[in-house]
Amino acid sequence: TGRPPNPMVNAGALLTASLVRGADPAARDARIAAGLAAFAGRDLAVDEGVAHDEHLLGDRNHALAHLMRAEGTMRVSADDAVAVYARACATVVDAETLAVMGATLACAGVNPRTGERVVPAQVARDVVSVMATCGVYDGSGRWMRAVGVPAKSSVSGAIVLAAPGRLGAAVVSPPLDAQGTSVRGRLASEAISDELHLHSFAAG
Repeated sequence: TGRPPNPMVNAGALLTASLVRGADPAARDARIAAGLAAFAGRDLAVDEGVAHDEHLLGDRNHALAHLMRAEGTMRVSADDAVAVYARACATVVDAETLAVMGATLACAGVNPRTGERVVPAQVARDVVSVMATCGVYDGSGRWMRAVGVPAKSSVSGAIVLAAPGRLGAAVVSPPLDAQGTSVRGRLASEAISDELHLHSFAAG
């Protein structure tokens, strides 16, 4: 179909960025920023230098966007989609903020600090399901076996975890393994899961 099925890898994230409602990239940026702020429970800044470099130097992302545009899947220009995606990627967070965002997903879309419903419960469920199956790139299967908690990793060295009905957690620590996941973050996540008995498939 030319439509990437996974929004948690670059091609899918680019297409998702292109589908955000807004008359232009600035309007789409604002909508994404508002959504992320609701998840975090506070306003978040964008590292403009990182956003600029991601937009200017993201040759692979531009290529993916052009391919989707050629297939008729992407309705906006490739540059438009990459620009919006780049700013979203450059949102500045720390481990505490990411943990609140993970907890919002774990609480069925309600931010536990603000009490605000950020997304419907079914959306939160679907997002956590995708995190469980492909949130840690090619290492997702091994992650679920070892850690057993839905997570999304990032090439920044950040990992956000969402254990439905239990908690949200986050780790930020480069460097990365071959799958693009924080080495120490993975070990810390395993320890947290073991200590708090969070593994989704453990009995009792």
